[in-house]
Amino acid sequence: MLYSIQAKILFFITAIFLVTTGSTIFFTGKDVKKSVFENETKNTENIKNIIRINVEGKYKNLLLDKWDAVLNKKNQIKNESIIIEKTVNALYNPDLKNTQTVFNWIKNLEISSEIFIADKSNQIIFSTSKQNLNSNLENITDVKSRSLSKSINSKNSSFEKFCVFSWQKNESKKIGYFSRFENIGWILGVTADISEIEKETDEKINQILDVLRDNFSKIKIAESGSVFLFNSKNDILIYPSNINNEDLSVGLLNNLKDNLTKDSYKKIIINDETYSFYSSRIKALDWYISFFVPEKELKKPSLSLVKSLSLLISGIFITGMIILIFAVKKFSNPLKKLTQNLETIPEKDLTSPELISGLKNEFPINRKDEVGLLTKAFVFMFEELQKNIKLLVKTTADKQRIESELNVARDIQLGLLPKIFPPFPDKEEFDIYAYLKPAKEVGGDLYDFFFTDKNKLCFVIGDVSDKGVPAALFMAITKTLIKTNAEIENSPASIMVRVNEVLSKDNPNSMFVTLIVGILDIETGKIKYANAGHNPPIIKRKNEIFYKKGISGPVAGAVEDMSYREMEIELQKDDMIFLYTDGVTEAMNKEKKLFSEERLLGLIESENHGNCAAYIEKVNQDISDFTKNEPQSDDITMLSIIYRGN
Repeated sequence: MLYSIQAKILFFITAIFLVTTGSTIFFTGKDVKKSVFENETKNTENIKNIIRINVEGKYKNLLLDKWDAVLNKKNQIKNESIIIEKTVNALYNPDLKNTQTVFNWIKNLEISSEIFIADKSNQIIFSTSKQNLNSNLENITDVKSRSLSKSINSKNSSFEKFCVFSWQKNESKKIGYFSRFENIGWILGVTADISEIEKETDEKINQILDVLRDNFSKIKIAESGSVFLFNSKNDILIYPSNINNEDLSVGLLNNLKDNLTKDSYKKIIINDETYSFYSSRIKALDWYISFFVPEKELKKPSLSLVKSLSLLISGIFITGMIILIFAVKKFSNPLKKLTQNLETIPEKDLTSPELISGLKNEFPINRKDEVGLLTKAFVFMFEELQKNIKLLVKTTADKQRIESELNVARDIQLGLLPKIFPPFPDKEEFDIYAYLKPAKEVGGDLYDFFFTDKNKLCFVIGDVSDKGVPAALFMAITKTLIKTNAEIENSPASIMVRVNEVLSKDNPNSMFVTLIVGILDIETGKIKYANAGHNPPIIKRKNEIFYKKGISGPVAGAVEDMSYREMEIELQKDDMIFLYTDGVTEAMNKEKKLFSEERLLGLIESENHGNCAAYIEKVNQDISDFTKNEPQSDDITMLSIIYRGN
């Protein structure tokens, strides 16, 4: 304990503290309690910050209310537009030229929104408001002063869009939702008035000002301090109570606004009297709040304290500094030396084996006081740090290598699959599209399609039992085996037998794959296929949809010497066959509910598209809407073929 620096420092600091405290109490007494300058300043800052935060909070709530109101208007007119668009497409017959019938139906709609239709030349040919009839969209500007026709037809955006505009300069603002009847060439606009929303916003801002006026009148700072509010245009929004309005000149307000990137404190002379101004900017509304108080009122309580303490503290300070300098020099030199040695550490190689031995030679580790203990702690810390750095370097390198290899593996795996669509642009007998999204960097799903001769299209879809790198390797082997055997076998069942024999041999991890291998005769529409434990194909024929159930045999790769029977489907003109893996039907949302086969069947049944890509994109979008932000639990793969006929 005698060698402890703590004991030595405590001894000298205690001596200085006793002398200083005794002298202060003896000479000053109650004068210490009069020092309120700092407290008054802090109180002023606190009041100012509370008001600023309160106003900003109310304004944020105001903006949220405004946004909700505008969003409701947008949803309303968009939903109305969708209903009108669908109904008009159903009613309008270009052969009957029943334009007036369509317009009469729209005119009789009982909705608050204003509806108009413009032709291909942007001329308004129908409007529920007669004053806008025969206007041209090119002569109407939006809030950005752009022509309405250019705004709604801007590049890099879909035609369907919202736009804020006014029919004439001084009219109220409208928000419109615009879409196009592709078959007719008309532009449909459904608009709603949002001027009431703007008016309500202004009224709420005035309410905020009324509340602030009431609060400002109750605020008292020192004896004659006050508070006022002004905006960026130097308009006084709330006048102060204890200063003449004429004294708040434009120059003074600009002076308060200068350099207000953060709260500021300024001294300004008004009528030969110095005032302290505490100002802040309320950024959301571009307002400025400023408190002011005469400088003499803030300093008055502390004058007597300063007068009585000046001589005393000066003498104590000088005496204390002499003692403290002497003590610090004596007891801080070892720490200074330790600090100087530590400053050279960053220049050294922290992974070098000689580092620790060098530290032990340079650092005063043999001292018996806290410096010695601290030095030993530093040496131990650097020993542990050296170990951790080496481990971190190795771990980082391993992680980067693994991530790099996985990215390369993903590129290689996806590169094995056909990805150019349409793959056979010269073949008009069918349309084909496929999609694969791995759950991890690499996955075990696969699809493929290729011609075995000029009229025979072989198509494949499969799902490996595992995930990740093992599944990706198994998938690549399976895909290669199918394509190789398809060149020598014209029967899907025979191809499946050969693939199963190769996969089931030397399979220590007991991996397997569910498969459908099919061959489509593009002249007749007949499909021969074999199903090794995979989800049955979905067939869509006009408005009818059904599963083509039946299993040819067990999963491939599990057991040797298995046989597979061949099944057959005959597609009629415009029939579609839809294949998928269980990552589609087993996609899960946050409530742990599955996408399900019923939802998939219902979705395909309700859709009527002319190409395979549209069906797959619709299913993929519906899965995304269903799962939202939930992580993907399994690979998602789909393959669709529409037979066009010969």
